[in-house]
Amino acid sequence: MVAPLVVPGADRAGDADFAEYAARLRNRLRTLETEAPVAFRHQNRGDYDDDLVLRPHLAPGRRGLGVHRAE
Repeated sequence: MVAPLVVPGADRAGDADFAEYAARLRNRLRTLETEAPVAFRHQNRGDYDDDLVLRPHLAPGRRGLGVHRAE
């Protein structure tokens, strides 16, 4: 999985915004094959317990969705 291409307020985009977002999307599609994937932790390789809870020693003292990315 690669990082998403976020288009904030796409439902309210004007012509100039649309042109910028379209250019970003075209560029993203051109470079998609060489983009590094998001380094998420592995579900079935020991990072999570049987209840799919991240093992505490992997992100001590951290909270939020970022703990699910491998560093």
